[in-house]
Amino acid sequence: EKLDDATASTFAGDFGFQYGGFPFFGEWSNGLTFGAAITNFGGKMKFDSEEAKLPQTLKAGFGYTRKILGDPLTVGVDVFSPNDNVLSVGGGVEYWLKNILALRVGYKTKDDEGSGIRAGAGIKAKIVQIDYAYTGYGVLGDTHRIGLSVKFGAPIEKLVPEAKKVKEDFIKNTMAEGMKLYESGRYKEAVLEFNKTLDSDPGHKEAFEMMKKANEMLKR
Repeated sequence: EKLDDATASTFAGDFGFQYGGFPFFGEWSNGLTFGAAITNFGGKMKFDSEEAKLPQTLKAGFGYTRKILGDPLTVGVDVFSPNDNVLSVGGGVEYWLKNILALRVGYKTKDDEGSGIRAGAGIKAKIVQIDYAYTGYGVLGDTHRIGLSVKFGAPIEKLVPEAKKVKEDFIKNTMAEGMKLYESGRYKEAVLEFNKTLDSDPGHKEAFEMMKKANEMLKR
């Protein structure tokens, strides 16, 4: 950085990790993800005799995704601990409808960006995704944020032929097991198997219909 005729420099980096799936907790934990990161981790900036720390932030959070009526619902909670501000917590929910439309709502405790409800939506078509969010920004008032994402590349099953065969076999086996459980009256277990099919192929109509039927039988 340069201020007038004084300059300062330092090194810094961002470090983080993300881990999903905790099989030792049982099948319910397949949709659980945990992550943590530290940003601007490094030295200090010194202009002449004035020394200042970088705006370092420690972040941690988790998310949990489950199928609701055949579509993924994700709940997430994040904690932000900056060295130049107060600790804040944010939480939110995202629901994807047919992998096309996303509906989002959340809440964040007070920091420089203010506190309160956040809401938004996203729409996805092939490789393009557009996201909109309405948020408060403290004394600066309300803000409207729009994001555009473009993803390139082919699905893994196209890049690796063996992956496509593995996926097809998995779908075939989970559907067969689900039908077997449904016919024997074990509806709760059948729902879990149909959910596995939908995890691999969200557009699998037969799995979606059978899951609905199994859920209806559970309500009787």
